[in-house]
Amino acid sequence: MAARRILIVGGGVAGPTLALVLAKHLPSSQITILERSITQSELGQVVDVEGPSQEILSRLHLLPLLREASTREQGIEVVNEQGELVGRLPAGQSGGASKEIEIMRPRLSEVIHNATNEHENVHWRFGKTVTAIEERLDDLLAQVSDVEKKETQKEEFDLVVAADGLRSDIEISSSRRA
Repeated sequence: MAARRILIVGGGVAGPTLALVLAKHLPSSQITILERSITQSELGQVVDVEGPSQEILSRLHLLPLLREASTREQGIEVVNEQGELVGRLPAGQSGGASKEIEIMRPRLSEVIHNATNEHENVHWRFGKTVTAIEERLDDLLAQVSDVEKKETQKEEFDLVVAADGLRSDIEISSSRRA
């Protein structure tokens, strides 16, 4: 199989996680991650890693790193006005208030970002986004914009994945004929 040029737009959690999966299963591919921000975001709340997300991160061998970077919450204790223990909800209990792995979103992004840096075929480009994609016969032409300089250039890819969230500005057009 020929090497694929893959573009992932969005460097939060989903995009880099996909990059790790693709780097593992398509090692000859060149994977580019574009992130609109100039650096990794330091914003975000706590994320519970459970169910399918825990399975995926386990297969990527990231669970030990996530546990190490987690909030290490032990659970919740409820006390009355006198400070006496009324009840306890331990972490990791099914249906409980806190999960086995709770991690702040910026730390989760950092762990996944660092894991992508271990793959020579994954490349990050900060301060960049895609504003338009033209679908052609054999590839996709992405209009890559520099957020600060307001300059754009067209680049060819075999696959483009939009993982840039709800406020995505990507426009897609097709030049294929039926």
